[in-house]
Amino acid sequence: MHKDLAKQLLLANETFYNKHGQAFADTRQQIWEEELLMAQHALPGMTVVDIGSGNGRFARRLPEGVTYVGVEPSPTLRQNAPIGVNLLPGSFPHIPLPDAFGDMVICFAVLHHLPSREGREQAVHELIRLTKPGGIIAATSWFLPSHRSDLLTVYGGDPGDVWVPWRAQASTAKRYVHLMQPEEWDTLWNQPELRIERLGLFGKQGWTSDQETARNWFVIARRI
Repeated sequence: MHKDLAKQLLLANETFYNKHGQAFADTRQQIWEEELLMAQHALPGMTVVDIGSGNGRFARRLPEGVTYVGVEPSPTLRQNAPIGVNLLPGSFPHIPLPDAFGDMVICFAVLHHLPSREGREQAVHELIRLTKPGGIIAATSWFLPSHRSDLLTVYGGDPGDVWVPWRAQASTAKRYVHLMQPEEWDTLWNQPELRIERLGLFGKQGWTSDQETARNWFVIARRI
């Protein structure tokens, strides 16, 4: 992908979340099964880092005694954080936190917004950098049926680059999304610093091989 197009796509999504952040936050109150699953791994004394935290809702799933650090580029979404939850500004490829900072590092529904394979690979390496040896990384990327009639191909983009429409509270807009293929998701996490615990498709009822009910690509890995 041309670097100028990658910058335009990043800017388009940044503009979306800044403009529609309030309405977007209002639609993100439901509990995701991935959140519940990873909250079970969080123990008192741990530091949990949430990259692309949105309004910081994952903090509400964590038990007492866990230190939560959310990182979110959109000021509009940061302003919608629950009382007592502080979110830091920041985005890929360089998250403003030290090496080996988190016992658990999560990155839900972010990687599909990163244009270019290089950008997504850089993001994975940044997640690894932030994780303590022995710590856990969990990440998701949208799985959308390619036959959806409302998806528009990004002109000049890579295969799988689409515009996804968004409607809420009488507002309409679109977001850039990269639709991962199975081999791409697998390759992305094939890193010497990681031991994969589980990788594949995930739906409302948990891990699945059924593409009709799948909602996300999901990975849980340990940093070696």
